[in-house]
Amino acid sequence: MNNEVHHPVHSHTAHSLQKGQCYTLQDSSQKNRIDHVPPHAHTAFIETKGHHTTPTPYPIAATPISQTMPVEKCMPHTSLLPITLCLIVRDEADVIGRCLASAVPLVREIIVVDTGSTDDTPHIAAAYGAAVHYFTWADDFAAARNASIVLAHQPWILVLDADEIMDPVSWQAESVLPLLLQDRVHAYYVRCVHLAERWHIGQPRPDALAVDMACRLFRQDPRFRFQGCIHEEIAASVQAAYPDGLQWAPLTLWHDGYAPEVLRLKHKSDRNRQLLLKQLEKYPDEPLWWYAYGTELFQDEQYKECLPWLMRTLSILTEPEPFDMPGYMSDVCLKSVYALQMTGQLDQALELAHLGNELYPNFPDLLELHAYLLGALNRFEEAYKCAQKATCCGSIEHLYTTTEGAGGWRSHWTAACMAEHLHRSGLAAKHYEAAAKDSKQPALRMMLTAASAAHRYDFHAAIQYMLLALNTTAASPFSAFAAHVHAALSMLYSMLQRQLVGQSHTDTQHKLTMGIQMAPYIRPFIK
Repeated sequence: MNNEVHHPVHSHTAHSLQKGQCYTLQDSSQKNRIDHVPPHAHTAFIETKGHHTTPTPYPIAATPISQTMPVEKCMPHTSLLPITLCLIVRDEADVIGRCLASAVPLVREIIVVDTGSTDDTPHIAAAYGAAVHYFTWADDFAAARNASIVLAHQPWILVLDADEIMDPVSWQAESVLPLLLQDRVHAYYVRCVHLAERWHIGQPRPDALAVDMACRLFRQDPRFRFQGCIHEEIAASVQAAYPDGLQWAPLTLWHDGYAPEVLRLKHKSDRNRQLLLKQLEKYPDEPLWWYAYGTELFQDEQYKECLPWLMRTLSILTEPEPFDMPGYMSDVCLKSVYALQMTGQLDQALELAHLGNELYPNFPDLLELHAYLLGALNRFEEAYKCAQKATCCGSIEHLYTTTEGAGGWRSHWTAACMAEHLHRSGLAAKHYEAAAKDSKQPALRMMLTAASAAHRYDFHAAIQYMLLALNTTAASPFSAFAAHVHAALSMLYSMLQRQLVGQSHTDTQHKLTMGIQMAPYIRPFIK
């Protein structure tokens, strides 16, 4: 249950952390299954390791925790890393096994706090060596999180959701241990990649939906506590104790809890809205919760309804002039511009996009959106400059909630589209080639390469690459758009025929708009 406020504007093809890597999940959730879990009462007095070594009454939860799994049932953890993994769960039997399997080699202790499962979640957790505890759910994610971390005994705590998986490449013991030995660092942001589909056991990893950073790895410290009944976070308490103690680490988590089928199945949007309304009653003047509620409406594509919440957030944070704005401000700008565009308010969208680019000049997602708005007004020279700037932003995942492809293949594709409108085939070919090199989706890569060849007037090569794309679509997310591949092929055959009969390129140049022809393929990955 990942609760960072991040719902993206765009979705698109994943850019793997390691080029060429493709991981599959193995089914280990049924190993060592425990069929009977005898209830064991447990005292509500918890020993908190770290700064205080004497047992103290549990101060966070309104209801006591009871341990349900005897210690002797837990498998020993022999990891060299002094980390306690903490999870809060409810009815996660379908995913908790893969989460714990990814963590077991790296953590010395596993704490699972169950908030009311009716499935086999506690049994599966226990089979992986977790100490399982019960916590009475009180519509408060922070309370449940804090109930889990006070049970930890190791000097470092890692917080995961059951629908997350630790990336096996970045989470290597030899990479993580030096991070834990940094005396002046008390917590780390890690990279959270949100997948577009559920990652099923035995299947390759799905494409990515969005990327953000979340504080998940931190020292055992009684001053570090989660805040917020929903979209809970711990970074504020870390920074309050150590203003310079929070850094970011090159560690990746894969999360599929925002995949559309999961959102529908688990009714997360309904749950989130109910909790946010309670939070708004408690803190009616807090912009964070206006933004969070607007984000839920945005996620459900209720653009007209989300705008008052987002615009109210913008107005309070930018008047009388910008000051020390919160980290989520860039996302407020992005979502507001997109919602204005979707409700036909192009002038207002363009004005806000301009302001957003002044505040966040290296935010590729916003630069791309600004380019589209300018393009819709036939201001293609300005649109190209925005898209070109997006391609030069570099790695910005530690600064913004972004989407895979922004600043990479998708920004180059946008720049190529604008170059086509300007009838600059050489420039378009250059951007299509760069986009193809950055794309990891085979069908998309072939189509982008075809577009690059076409703009070099090598129509033979363009047709061959489009045929390869057509052959690839059967096993890709593009399978439903094969008709559009045929349409693009027809255009290329027409171009080739004109070339063979000696017709001047300038006679057909204005029709060579491969970016527009490819839009039907790419649009499913851009919302």
